Amino acid sequence: MKHLELKSIAGHCKKVLYKGCLFVGFLAACGLASCSDDDESAAAPVFPELQSFSCNIGETKEFTFEANTNWTLESSELWCKLVSDENEGFVLTGSAGTQTVTIRATDEGATVDAASVAKLWLTMGMQRTVIGEVTRSALGSELKIYDMEGNELEALTVGYDDFEPFKVKANFHFAVTGTPNWVEVEGGSLVGVSNQEVEGGLRVVQDGTVEKYPVAATDNKMIVFSAEDGKASFSFPLVYAGMDPMDIDVTAPSGNRYGWTVSMDGKNFAQEGGQGTSGSSTYTNRIPFTVKVLNDDYEFVYLEEWEDFSGTKNISLIDPSMLWLHCEGEKGDISLRVDENEPQYAGVPAEERTGYVLAFSRAEYESIKDNLEANIVENGDIKYAYQQRNLLIQITQKEQETTTGEQLVNNVTSGDASMKINFVAYTGEKLNHYQSTYNVQSVTEINEPAMTTLITLAFEVGSVKAYDLSTEEPIESGGIEPQGTSISVDASTLGKKDIFFVVTEWVEAGTPRKAMVIIHLSNVEEGGSEEPSEGVFSITAMGSPVTCIQYIGSELDSFGVNSVWQTAMPEKNQSIDVALSALGVTYQSWVCYKWSDQSSVNLDNWIMYGFDPMTGDEDKSIMNIWNDGGLSETFFIIITDSQGNKYGLIVGNPV
Repeated sequence: MKHLELKSIAGHCKKVLYKGCLFVGFLAACGLASCSDDDESAAAPVFPELQSFSCNIGETKEFTFEANTNWTLESSELWCKLVSDENEGFVLTGSAGTQTVTIRATDEGATVDAASVAKLWLTMGMQRTVIGEVTRSALGSELKIYDMEGNELEALTVGYDDFEPFKVKANFHFAVTGTPNWVEVEGGSLVGVSNQEVEGGLRVVQDGTVEKYPVAATDNKMIVFSAEDGKASFSFPLVYAGMDPMDIDVTAPSGNRYGWTVSMDGKNFAQEGGQGTSGSSTYTNRIPFTVKVLNDDYEFVYLEEWEDFSGTKNISLIDPSMLWLHCEGEKGDISLRVDENEPQYAGVPAEERTGYVLAFSRAEYESIKDNLEANIVENGDIKYAYQQRNLLIQITQKEQETTTGEQLVNNVTSGDASMKINFVAYTGEKLNHYQSTYNVQSVTEINEPAMTTLITLAFEVGSVKAYDLSTEEPIESGGIEPQGTSISVDASTLGKKDIFFVVTEWVEAGTPRKAMVIIHLSNVEEGGSEEPSEGVFSITAMGSPVTCIQYIGSELDSFGVNSVWQTAMPEKNQSIDVALSALGVTYQSWVCYKWSDQSSVNLDNWIMYGFDPMTGDEDKSIMNIWNDGGLSETFFIIITDSQGNKYGLIVGNPV
């Protein structure tokens, strides 16, 4: 670190001379910085946040800040000295990086009438701002902090589960006026009167994140005590040790770690009831968890069940080379992925398997790792303490049975009853989710409704609530008219989007039945014509409309799209034009992925903007997809329009 020192200026003219010298020193500092660092790139300055703290007569405080380019730091007051190495002055310079400067307060100009405030100005490039405010208390002010045994302290400790106690005494009326937002003061506040000792306590505010990380005195996280009359301010560093190194807090997705199953392909997760719980949960591709430990330093342990020749159950570690359970993520946000369970021999189905995932803090893992299995497993089962504290999940991979439940839709026709409309019991991957979330006994799907569709149920309708199928957000139910045991659905009122509605039976007493009806209004044909619904996209080939329907799978949920649509792959040596249906909306960008493994793929040779036939200019309202034979497998495009909306378009057959 380089420095410039301005000598102390005595006498009655020190204020005027000081300001002039500061300016000269500032120019000199900038000159030195520019001469010695011409070879450095001129990064745009990024200034640190303002820090406020006290430094009273005779005290020194460490002031740490981050600079991303050459810098100059100035003190605005003569009593506030900047110390670097063994030198002391009012202006310091340095280069990019983390900087720690010592601040020393002298008694120069101090009075008993008021506190003094010095500003710390940071200059980077051609910009200058205040990054520090140092308060020096009025002359004669005194405040000290103690532990419960009466020993004077230089810093205060913040507790984890409990408030860490301390005592404080001052020769003025005071209150705690500043703490970081992650610190809680016992009782919500702390005030004291002159020359009387008071007790207080500090505890970390647990939000799932901040309590995981220790805080050192050198981190400049302060508690501030201020005088009632504003004449004094004293700040002390805070120290927080973090969680107990042996502690761990595991949150399972449903509050229940047992009874989970996953399909043989590793994609569909389900959990029905279990120990002490009711209801069910479903996930696709992955299951989320949170793990809270000190410094996010944890270790996963994977075990599986097996039976010996006598049929006795055993649990042992999974050989790392044969691992089929995988926890991925960072900073405690974890997801569990399961490999496909493939048959070992042709023609012989794969056997179901049961595994366990446990998480340990680094300290606890190190204490048991030398004899891991023996420490965790006892008498053929995981020790009770680890089940309660460390177990994330018990999961069995097997063929999952799909049940559609009782079907409560009896008949579906067009509004005038002239046409019978097919309906099916929904058996998709979200069946368990629908049944448990909406407490329905029946889930029915209508793929090709009429403009007005009449649905007859097995009970008298009491109430109807409608939702958007892709987001599951409630929507206005205008256009859905119940009458007796029937419901009329008017697509012209609801718009051409896919919805579902939950119908509750009218009963005078007892528990009503509930039915869910999924209806794909995006497939409604205008006036009985052959033209498909536009939905988000309007697709044509040589001027003729091409079918584009909404896709209801959940595979693309992680891409943050508003909705997903599906169209056929263009035939060889043919192309399709894909336009956004909303008038005036154009394409902003798109990214392409393979459907098979969701890996990104460059399709620039096959996908491009359209062009204006009149001018030949690029037309960003049209995407042209050309297949010269190079497009052989299903892919999807994540599209962002000019208003920032994101949509998915699957091209091909997503099986």
